[in-house]
Amino acid sequence: MRSRLANSGVGLWTGLVLLAFSIVYWTQADALPRSSLGGSVGSDGLPKLLGGALAVMSCLLIVQSLLAQPEKRQQERDDLPSRTEFLRALGFWSIAAGFVLALPWLGYPVAVAAVLLTIGMYYGRRPSLRLLAFALIGAAIFFLLFHTLLGVPVPSGIWMDLLAR
Repeated sequence: MRSRLANSGVGLWTGLVLLAFSIVYWTQADALPRSSLGGSVGSDGLPKLLGGALAVMSCLLIVQSLLAQPEKRQQERDDLPSRTEFLRALGFWSIAAGFVLALPWLGYPVAVAAVLLTIGMYYGRRPSLRLLAFALIGAAIFFLLFHTLLGVPVPSGIWMDLLAR
C-alpha cells in the first residue's frame, strides 16, 4: 500500500512548488533597499505581503491535498491537461517570453502590435488586414493607456534612435 504522501496527487506537488516560490519571492522582497522616505511601510511592504499570502495559500493547498479522499485525487489526475493542451500552453508562454525579450529592442508599441498579431495567428486567425488593424489599434490603445494616460514609462526601442537621426 502506497503512503498518503505518495498518493497525494497534483495538489501537493503544486503546493510545494508554490511554497518554494513564495519563499524565494519573500526573500527577494526582503532584500529590496530601504529608503528613509518610505515611512512605516517601505518598498518591500507589498511584495512581502504578496509572498506571505502565496505561502499561506500554498500551505492550505498542501493540507487540502493531504486530507483529500483517494477518489478526489484520482479525479485531479484525470483532469490534467492533455499533451496537446500542454504544448499549446507552452507555445503561448513562448510567445510571451519572446515579447519580453524583444520589448527593449522593438519598443512598446511595435512589440505589442507584434505580439497581438502573433497570438491572433497562433489561435487560428489567418493573416489579414483585419488582424493587422486589430494589432495596430490594440497597440495604440495600450500605448495611450499606459504611456499617455497613466504616465508609465515604456521602452522606446531602437525606433526613436533611428527617427531622431
